[in-house]
Amino acid sequence: MYLIKKILFHKFYQSRKPYGHSMPAFISDMQLHIDEIISEWSKFKNEKMVMGIPIDEVSVEQKSLNEDKKWKAVFIYGYNYFTPIGNEYFPVTTLLIKKWKKEITLAFFSILESGKHIPPHMGNNHSVIRTQIGIDISCPEKTCLRIMDKTIQLKNKEIIVFDDTFEHEAWNTDSLPRIVLIVDSRKKMSTFYDILNRVWMKKVENSIYVQNAIRNIKNQSFYLW
Repeated sequence: MYLIKKILFHKFYQSRKPYGHSMPAFISDMQLHIDEIISEWSKFKNEKMVMGIPIDEVSVEQKSLNEDKKWKAVFIYGYNYFTPIGNEYFPVTTLLIKKWKKEITLAFFSILESGKHIPPHMGNNHSVIRTQIGIDISCPEKTCLRIMDKTIQLKNKEIIVFDDTFEHEAWNTDSLPRIVLIVDSRKKMSTFYDILNRVWMKKVENSIYVQNAIRNIKNQSFYLW
């Protein structure tokens, strides 16, 4: 496994860039059904008193990014686990993820409450690429995502694909929450490296870090019912 990691990470660093990536294959399906995805979110928001759970209660490693508890998430899928919330309230979104399950590793609605600033940070999973899709952003000019030297004011239905292992941050100065759908998917690679990446991702799936996060999602789900 050490050799696989060494080969993969050498390849990753050869081709790393913060943004300017081609769209993952699943995006065309997401675009075709974007109105349904947004409708599912709107219905969920209108029916629920609590919109998501604090991200640090799922992954304690995020605690320094969420001391004010204003970054929340509604998880749909993560590493072969589909949540009851997703199956119940987001059937179209869940079906799309199931269709592309071989490529998608994680999918959740990210909620930045009014006044939230996620400090500069870097992800640690070099095997995936991150996609953000604007779902409910009432005032884009008051919200921003910065990736290295690029600042994006995402609008509803707009899409940005980036490598979150580069420094990035986000903030919301609007009076209303900023909601995006975040989807992580395996990086597009040649057959040899793709096989190695899938082997490595299986190790990641079985890691204590991921399994603890899945356990926490299961334990916290009652907040959303």
